[in-house]
Amino acid sequence: MFFKTSTIAAVAALLRAGEALPPARNDSVNGVPAIGKRWLDCNRPVQGLSLDDCQHMSKIGFGSMGKNSDHDNGAIWVGGDGPTTFTFTNRADEGVTVVMWLQTDYKSSFVNVRQPYVTYSLPSPGDAVTVSAAQGISGAFAALHRDTTLRDGHIFNTWGEWSTGPYATVDVSRLPNMDGDRIEIETPGGCRANMDRCVFTCKRASRCGASGEYSLQSCEAHSQAGNPHIGHDHQFVIPVGASERTRNSEADNLSRGNPTGGCGGFENGGHVTVGLF
Repeated sequence: MFFKTSTIAAVAALLRAGEALPPARNDSVNGVPAIGKRWLDCNRPVQGLSLDDCQHMSKIGFGSMGKNSDHDNGAIWVGGDGPTTFTFTNRADEGVTVVMWLQTDYKSSFVNVRQPYVTYSLPSPGDAVTVSAAQGISGAFAALHRDTTLRDGHIFNTWGEWSTGPYATVDVSRLPNMDGDRIEIETPGGCRANMDRCVFTCKRASRCGASGEYSLQSCEAHSQAGNPHIGHDHQFVIPVGASERTRNSEADNLSRGNPTGGCGGFENGGHVTVGLF
C-alpha cells in the first residue's frame, strides 16, 4: 500500500528539489528518473500518447511523458512478452490515459517530478493496451480522465497497486481519492479487486494515508478464488492520549499493524486484466 503520509510530508521538499534542477537535465534516483525540465514537448509525444492527452498532462502539472518502451527494459514496458502482463481496457464513456510507474521509494508516485514508465492513450471505449512487468518489482497505475487532476504531485484518482514475483499481489486503492473513478482488476487465479473487494479505503476522510486511517476491505483468505489475503505491517501504534474507549475497541485489531495484502493468483507471472471505468 503505497499512498501514505510519508509521501504527503515530502511534497514541499520534492517540489523545491525539482525546481532547483537544471532546466534540461534528467537524473536517476533509485532507477526512477527525476525530472529536470518542467514542461512537456507535446509537439513530439512518445509512441502511444496522443497530442490531446499530452497537453492535458502538461496542463495539470506532469513533469514528463512516460518512457513507453516497446522492449524489455528490465522494469515496465509496453508489450505482452514479459512474465507478468497487465491489459488495460477503456470501459469509460470517454478517452482515458493509462499511467504506470515503478515504485522504488516513497517519492516514486510524484508524477510532477518523477517520470512514469507508461503514459498511454486509450481514446475510445473498448481500446486496450498490454503492459509487461519484470519479476520482483512493485508499482502502481491510475487513469487520467478529462477531469482528473494532480493533488500534491499525485494523480488524484483511484490507483491500482501491484507487486510481481513469488508473492505477487494486486489491489485497488481509494486512498488518494475516495471519490475516484472505478477500477476493476482480475488475476488469472480468479481474484477480483474493485471498489468493494480487496480495496484500501479511508475510515473517515475522503483522502488519507496516515497510520490507522485506512483499512483493507473484503479480502479475507478464502473469500474468493485467487489467493486473496490480508496481513499487517506491525507499524501501527495507538496514539498517546487516546481515550480508553478507543484503546479498548481498536486495540485487538489496530495494534497488530496497518493492513497489507490484496489479490494473489499470479505468483511468478501471469496475465492481469484491468477495466478503467
